[in-house]
Amino acid sequence: MRHSHRLQTLLLPAMAVALAAAAALGAARGGTTLLAVGAIAAVIALAVAVALPPEHVFLGWLVIAPFLQGTVGSTGGGHALRVAAYSMPPLLFALWTFTQRRAAEPTLIDAMPLLYLVVVILSVYAGQGHPTKTQIYAIVGIGISAYYFLAFGPLGRDLFPKLARVLLLAGCASAAWVLFTRATGVDSSSYKTDSSSEASRAVGTFGSPAALGTFLGIALVLALAILAWSGPRQLKRLSLLTIVLSIPALALTLTRGPLIGAGAVALLILVTRGRTRWGTGLGIALALVVIVAEWGVISHTHLYKSRFSDTQNVQIRVALDRVAVNLAEQKPIFGWGWGSFDDVKSYASFNPSPFTRTDVLQFTSHNTFLTVLAETGLVGLCALVVPWLVLARRTLARVVRGAAEQWTLVALLSMFAVWMISAGTFDVRFFSLTSVLPWLFVGEMRRIDLDRQTSEA
Repeated sequence: MRHSHRLQTLLLPAMAVALAAAAALGAARGGTTLLAVGAIAAVIALAVAVALPPEHVFLGWLVIAPFLQGTVGSTGGGHALRVAAYSMPPLLFALWTFTQRRAAEPTLIDAMPLLYLVVVILSVYAGQGHPTKTQIYAIVGIGISAYYFLAFGPLGRDLFPKLARVLLLAGCASAAWVLFTRATGVDSSSYKTDSSSEASRAVGTFGSPAALGTFLGIALVLALAILAWSGPRQLKRLSLLTIVLSIPALALTLTRGPLIGAGAVALLILVTRGRTRWGTGLGIALALVVIVAEWGVISHTHLYKSRFSDTQNVQIRVALDRVAVNLAEQKPIFGWGWGSFDDVKSYASFNPSPFTRTDVLQFTSHNTFLTVLAETGLVGLCALVVPWLVLARRTLARVVRGAAEQWTLVALLSMFAVWMISAGTFDVRFFSLTSVLPWLFVGEMRRIDLDRQTSEA
């Protein structure tokens, strides 16, 4: 069912006026910077909504979003810019989905993201955490809005090549900035010193080496899928550039989860394609020979000793996983409330060996899925991951059957797999864009699935 243009023209001014009024009220109470930006964003959004196609707004937002997540400043103009980028566009996506929805009927799978949002909101009010409404919107709401917009919004059938170009460009720019700042030292905030290993780790514009590594790993496997699985010719040069830049930049994050995820998925992309299988095997063999020959040198470097052979870091994470599992055992159905992990972790009964209980509890969660399980219970975890896994299974089945545009399906599955592996090694709830990425991938999977159903009918 498609809503009329009259409804949209009524809703847009109403939304703009409401947001501007809320901003003015908040400004009168002291929230001047944040809410003044909200008022300006409301007016700009109204103009954009009328003047530009929704697809252009979405792709434009995705271009700038990676560069506004973590390094433009926590106060002043930088903070205001980040607020504007992460507040108004997703609301527009929701509005466009509601007013210009494609002619496709949602199913139970499509209801589950909304169910997850409801579970999160209810658990916040009933639970023991203290997250803000802004955190709920940024970490949960934006991603779900993006899912429905991609699956049901007014977008063209040839969206994914454009989406791939945007992700490759953002990946290239992020990697190039990391390498440039490493060589010149012009931006000290692009690197952070690890307190345990004293190693300098790249964070780029993401504020976290894990978040940056996840994004670069996603860009890397996207580029490999385009090259190995016969993607569009116009994307191949950009894909080569992405590979050249993202591999060293990813290595500079010194983050094991994204490195393992990107490496494992990249190998799968290459070995499952006949024309790249033997070359990949030869490359792996040569790499192993070099590692074995130079192992004496590698194993004595400060970086290897302080970062990659540091078992204490892994043991702390295992202990934190025990904390999350025990919390989930105490409240298995609905959990302790979204955003409550750091407030309730002291209630956990667990074995901290070889550390003390105090040593373990000074850290926060390092596993996204166990955090969701502890905070929202089995209900929340199932509402979150079941639609993801169902859509990923359908996409994989189409690849196995040899469906058209296999590079698109392989690329979506590969990016999703890198995110899933990485999310098991750190908690994405602190990073807005990183939390949005899986919804982008499964939203596009759902869109392709609906297109197939429409064409078969």
